[in-house]
Amino acid sequence: MTRIFKTLAAVAVLAVSGCTSPAPEPPAAPPVPVSDADAKALVEGGNAFAIDLYKKLAAEPGNVVCSPYSVSAALAMTYAGARGDTAAEMTKVLGFTPLGERVHPAQAHLAWRLKGDGSKGQPEFNVANALWGQRGYGFKPEFLALTQANYGAGLREVDYVADTEGSRKTINGWVGEQTRGKIPELIPDGVLSSYTRLVLTNAIYFKGAWLNEFKPRDTTDGKFHVTPTETAPARMMSRTAPAAFFEGDGVKVVRLPYRGDTKSMLLVVPDDVAGLAAVEAKLTAEQVAKWRAGLHTGEVALTLPKFKATGKSRLGEALQAMGMPLAFDADKADFSGMTDQNKLFIGAVVHEAVVEVDEQGTVAAAATAVEMTLKSTPQVMVIRADRPFLFLIVDDATQAILFAGRVAKP
Repeated sequence: MTRIFKTLAAVAVLAVSGCTSPAPEPPAAPPVPVSDADAKALVEGGNAFAIDLYKKLAAEPGNVVCSPYSVSAALAMTYAGARGDTAAEMTKVLGFTPLGERVHPAQAHLAWRLKGDGSKGQPEFNVANALWGQRGYGFKPEFLALTQANYGAGLREVDYVADTEGSRKTINGWVGEQTRGKIPELIPDGVLSSYTRLVLTNAIYFKGAWLNEFKPRDTTDGKFHVTPTETAPARMMSRTAPAAFFEGDGVKVVRLPYRGDTKSMLLVVPDDVAGLAAVEAKLTAEQVAKWRAGLHTGEVALTLPKFKATGKSRLGEALQAMGMPLAFDADKADFSGMTDQNKLFIGAVVHEAVVEVDEQGTVAAAATAVEMTLKSTPQVMVIRADRPFLFLIVDDATQAILFAGRVAKP
């Protein structure tokens, strides 16, 4: 089912989202005033980042699922502590260029807008952020105030130095709660170390029922065409109903709204079984906007497989290739906006997402963690030749042993 899943991950960006009840409820009004221009700039820049990130992940074969929104939110908190050229690179890659520091209230406004209104039958969409800092470490009050005010990300102290594994379990436990158990272990063993000083986390959870559900009785066993010559068995859902669709550019696009009609899945199916690679090669945020603008309503007979797709990635290499290598450079990264203490850099960005689609609707969750770490100081190996020892004199080019001896007593 590789082909369709990869397209879903690319165009259903806002359908892959959420957190849970421990997250603070959004205020009745936007947390801070944001201009329409700033709100629009954040979404446009975020969508460009979404497609760029998807295309990096889609370079590998197989299913792809990710939440660029979650990645962007976690890195936006990280950006709050970046300075100089490090901040400039992050601004460009993440699509923050028109906004600069105004990105933070714009992020707060977007999270508020995405929340929706459950009383109106809109999909459940929850977002949670948190900072996990080394106990007793000196983070700047202005950095903590900014992330608290705009992301609801209070500082939670852990001890990476004395209990790295316990800290990892604590963070993973929080992520599991926020994603309703969909992502129980975001941070794998080995990512954190005694040099870790801060982990910035974003978790999102989404649950939406189709506006027009598929009838289970119409779901049948079918074949999914993986390639022109290879098929795989699949449970295929079917329905015929009015829907908004677009046809052209070598694809058929259909909008599948969720109840409340505030969020939807955009399904992009190539005309040719082997046509997805060509579609992906030309994929841009502008192309997606063109498809959306070209939607018109008509009768659509749709067949769609039930599926569960998961993706777990370490995004360091992808983000560096996209244009922000300085943030990952132990010697050149500038996150002096976070702390005046030891120089920090991004050690790892881990991301996981899951999407489940059936006759009733979609359940999706995603989480991202950004690990800020110290440059590890090489350990000093202490060698005291204060006891009998062996020595060899060798020729390094040929590795021939020229002399051999033992010192029993100098």
